[in-house]
Amino acid sequence: MIWLGNFVTAEEASKNYESKKLEFKELVMAKSAKNVQISEKSDQESCVTDEFEEKSSMSVDENINTSNGVEESDEELMMGTWVKISENQEVKYSHKLGVPIVDNYGFLLGEFSVLDDLRIYM
Repeated sequence: MIWLGNFVTAEEASKNYESKKLEFKELVMAKSAKNVQISEKSDQESCVTDEFEEKSSMSVDENINTSNGVEESDEELMMGTWVKISENQEVKYSHKLGVPIVDNYGFLLGEFSVLDDLRIYM
């Protein structure tokens, strides 16, 4: 929602609304035109990129197969192991994802179990 201001008459408000509407349409059209130019440029480069991706994916597959002979899937890595954090609470610990702060039921765990202790920054 955008605040357009206070107006004495409905006509003033309508004019201001229409001018802002046109301004936004022009911005959208300019951005879409820019996106079209970018997509046309990327289409020209896609042939080179596809060839590079094929070669790089082949080398990655070769590295995975020769690393240790055993390949772990994402599902296995995310399953993790159960770790006891208190007498009656356990959490799944994943080597890939670490220890969660929220259990399977949406409750906070461990040191975050009291909302007063929880701080989320964005």
